[in-house]
This record gives sequence, structure tokens and C-alpha cells, in this order.
Amino acid sequence: MTGEAYALLTLLCWTLGVHSFSKASELFSPALVNKFRLLLAVIFLGILALTIGHVQLSNLLNIHPKQWLWLGLSGVVGLAIGDFFGFTAFALIGPGRTSMFTVLAPVAAFLLGMPLLGEDLNAIGIIGMTISLAGIYLLISNKASQGKLQQRESKNYAFGLFAAAMAALSQGVGLVFSKIGMDSIYPKIHPIQITFIRMLVAFLAIFLMDIFRQKNTVFIRPFLHRLKDSRFVLMGTIFGPVLGVSFSIAAIGLIKVSVAQTIFALLPITVLLFSYFFSKERIRPVLWVYTAISLAGVIILLWRDGA
Repeated sequence: MTGEAYALLTLLCWTLGVHSFSKASELFSPALVNKFRLLLAVIFLGILALTIGHVQLSNLLNIHPKQWLWLGLSGVVGLAIGDFFGFTAFALIGPGRTSMFTVLAPVAAFLLGMPLLGEDLNAIGIIGMTISLAGIYLLISNKASQGKLQQRESKNYAFGLFAAAMAALSQGVGLVFSKIGMDSIYPKIHPIQITFIRMLVAFLAIFLMDIFRQKNTVFIRPFLHRLKDSRFVLMGTIFGPVLGVSFSIAAIGLIKVSVAQTIFALLPITVLLFSYFFSKERIRPVLWVYTAISLAGVIILLWRDGA
């Protein structure tokens, strides 16, 4: 399977995960959701690494020290910090508006990937990325896509916008760190094992921070007492950290991080489509035009090397 195909699978999984986690963040504290889904992800990914990934139990944590460093940083920045901001944004401004800020992720990945990874794009690739990001920007800035949220001018709303931006930037930076940890100078690791290590470090970072801040580290009880509501965390974990993140790691192992992130940046469009077809949300024609512009940019980006 190609890197672009993995990136599109990532996009599909994250679309389903966004709706699940958005609902979960309305029912539980975003901080609690973040910790619980990381714990679930560590358990699921550990089992998958041992079965599907055919990783020996003795080798599950046995990787090069520098891989621990970069994958650990990726987990802390992209998952512990980035997803905390993401869940906070879900609760404050909603999934649609939050997902629109993913436009910042490929920019962060491209700017950081140039000095750290030596990545670049040819002129056609840059044109494709620019067109795609322009379409997403038009989608974000159009009043028709903002709905009732534009009326909620408050400190919480402003912080929600800030949190969404931080979540997107953290995601882009986190994937660059992941790709450094996957460098060919190190032993090759299965994408599921990489995702497991990132989730494990992110969970431990949050757990140790809670101990340091003398906060209550018993966070499972609320979910056990409300099993019906907890299903949204379970669904979000399966489609987000388990499948989606594993596919994203597989994608950046085959294509440039900036290219993968540009495909991932189509998330607001797929969320829009999901809302139209499954939530029967009415969407104005102008938004479909902006959607077509973004898709055209991605098509150009995917075919950049064949031109």
C-alpha cells in the first residue's frame, strides 16, 4: 500500500474519531478523556503489536535509546500536549471548527521538516499544497461554516481557538519527531510498535505530571460508573490513537511528512461531509466550492512527481 493510501485511511479514521471524542469531551472533562483514551490505546496497541505486528514481548520496549528520545518527544508533544488542547477545543468550539485548524499542521511539518529531515517539495508540490490550504482557509473564514459559534464571543471561545491552533501545531511537530525516530540509521520498527511507544510515553508523562502536581491519579472511576457514555471514548480510541495514528505513522514512513500532513489537513472537509451525509446538516453551496478547491490541491500534490 502506498503512503498516500495510508494517509487517506488516517483521514477516514480521524473523521470518525473526531465525532466520538467531541461527544466524549462534552460528557467528561477533556483532561480525563485524554488520560483514559491514552491508557486504552496503550493496552490495545500492545496487544496488536504482539499479534498483528509479530513483535516479541521481550522486544516490545527494546529499541535504540535515540529512538526512545525522538518517539518519546513525539508522544509528549503530539499526544499528551497536542491532544489535550484538541479535546479542550472540542468542548469549547466544537469538532467542526476545531478540525478546521488542521490547516496549520502541514505548515509546521514543512517548516520543521526542512532543517531536521532535509525534506523539500518541487514547484508542483508547493502549488498543490498552497491550493489545498487556500481552500481550507476559505472554508474556515467563511461565515456560513461558523454557524452559531461566531456569536459566542467570550474568553472561553477565544481560548478554544487558541487550543485548536496549538493542537494542530503540536500534531505537525509530533509527526516530524516520529519520522526522525524512524530514520533508516536505526533498526526498523513496526508502525504499531511505534504508536504503542508514543502512547506509552504520553500516558506516563501525564500520569507523572499529575503526581508532581498532587492531583488525583484515579481517573478511571467516572468512566466505569458511566459505561454508556464511556462508549464514545472507546470508539474514539479505536479510530483515533489505535488505527488512525498507526496509519499516519505508516504514511510518514513512505512519504514526506509535509505531504502527509496536507492530506490530513482535509479533516475539516471530511468532517463537513460526515455531518452532511450522516447528521443531515444543511451545507451551503459555497462550502462545496471551497471543498472542491482543497481536493484539487491534494490531487495536484499526489501527482506532483508524475508531472
